[in-house]
Amino acid sequence: MREQIPYSRQWIDDQDVAEVEKILRSDYLTQGPTVKLFEEALADRFGVERAVVCSSGTAALHLAYAGLGINGQSTGIVPPITFAATANALLYLGSRVVFCDVNPETGLLCTNSLQKILNELEFDEHSSNVVVPVSFAGSLAPLREIAEISAAKGFEILEDAAHSPGAWKEASSNGKEWSANCKHTRAAILSFHPVKHICCGEGGAILTNDTEMADRLTNLRSHGIVRPQARSNTPPWFYEQMELGWNYRLTDLQSALGLSQLARLDKYLEKRRSLAERYRKILSHYPFQDFLSIPPSDPGHAWHLFVIRFNDPVHRDEAHVFLKERGIHTQVHYVPLYRHPYYEQLLGKIRLPGAEKFYERCLSIPLFPKMADSEQDRVCEGYQVLQDFEVRFRDYSISSIRMEDALPVMHWRNEQISALRQQHPLTEEEQLDYFREKVAPDFAKPEPEQILLRYTLAESLIGYGGLVHIDWEGRIAEVSFLLDTERTKNLRNYGMECSIFMQLLKKCAFEALDLNKINTESSANREWHVRAIEASGFRREQILSGHVVIDGKPTDAVIASCVKEDYLLSIPG
Repeated sequence: MREQIPYSRQWIDDQDVAEVEKILRSDYLTQGPTVKLFEEALADRFGVERAVVCSSGTAALHLAYAGLGINGQSTGIVPPITFAATANALLYLGSRVVFCDVNPETGLLCTNSLQKILNELEFDEHSSNVVVPVSFAGSLAPLREIAEISAAKGFEILEDAAHSPGAWKEASSNGKEWSANCKHTRAAILSFHPVKHICCGEGGAILTNDTEMADRLTNLRSHGIVRPQARSNTPPWFYEQMELGWNYRLTDLQSALGLSQLARLDKYLEKRRSLAERYRKILSHYPFQDFLSIPPSDPGHAWHLFVIRFNDPVHRDEAHVFLKERGIHTQVHYVPLYRHPYYEQLLGKIRLPGAEKFYERCLSIPLFPKMADSEQDRVCEGYQVLQDFEVRFRDYSISSIRMEDALPVMHWRNEQISALRQQHPLTEEEQLDYFREKVAPDFAKPEPEQILLRYTLAESLIGYGGLVHIDWEGRIAEVSFLLDTERTKNLRNYGMECSIFMQLLKKCAFEALDLNKINTESSANREWHVRAIEASGFRREQILSGHVVIDGKPTDAVIASCVKEDYLLSIPG
């Protein structure tokens, strides 16, 4: 079984283990000094006054909303392309949730949609209300524009930066704008889940320049309990609960791991950006650009996710299943929140066009800092991995072959030709040499010169074929195929199987691969074979004298071709 490649995973090194071990051997496993050290390091790293760490990203959202004064009369506006916690934590406090559409290309909150909502929305102006842009996948949300639109209606801004620590964009006049630095927001939240940039096992943080808010959040994360330090008339042990809070504390164990991970954030960002650029380079080649689109180049992207979008929504789920069967795990980020049964019961059926278009086509492919080039190569293995195709007619099908299956095909072909022509078969060494020199290198090319195909009837092998000598610029290829000699020794059977194979292959060539012309060759003395090809819609183009050698004798070859225009005209309807 091949090693599994997850869509993401943490990177824990010896230094991380050593830092956690120090805490295990110390006096404080929780509520000790390492928590404060972690908070100070976060505040310094992100350029804010205060950081308040807590037990999860969800807890960070809940605390942040509470710190903003969100309550039962509040309105929270969130994008539907996000994890459920972004909206759920508003409901924990009784707030109304309103979904704002997203840009269908990026998944980021759409400012036009936000403006329309705020112009039409009825809300309690005397309550705290909030807009929650999500810097989705690691791309900084348009915070400045959102802040300008929201300020006119008195809405606070909270950035959900769980995906985007270290992300930035060039501002028009003031240099870079950074995710989570709270320049345009009251606060921002981070997540320290294992798949995020900083791993604490679980954990989260609220970043803010509002020190009073930070003090309150510090109390709320520990039951709302405070320990007055300045009262001379109270004993040192004295504490009192000032409001209803929660146990959302982060332990010293987790904080030690977070400190160690934070020290490597720049290294992780550099690696993520390098991997993303490598994906972009590979996936921008033909044939990928014909069936999917990739995120644009963005030097400030933090690349929590690398999200590809399929031109045809059907291909998204096919690719997910296909890759999973090969040990490559992908994920959909996200099902729009309003589609979940809970929210449909709460708010009724909602469909927002930008979110729907993004959702139905998106797929997150593996990306994590510890990802090896060999793992990324598996994900990008020629076009075979993401554009493996299968063309069907009734119970017949042809499907492309992966590189690891190509050598067995060569063995089969060797046996078939030996039986058909009574030729001495190639030795194992000769086959391996040909495979290493001709076949394997071609699979690694972004635009392979040959595509091998398996022809089956209800999973039973009928034969193998291929599109060879592919000219991607001219969109022309040659057809080669060999049917099972035992199954097709009856000429009538051969003609039927050949005809069906050619029909499937034309569909593959002209529809799946968008070729303009395909050619095939047959020896002139096999008239029954030529007739079978012509019955499949190919036209004779020329005779090449003595072009092929069969049983040691030169024989004329018939070249026949089929063009895309003729194929399209032959399709019913």
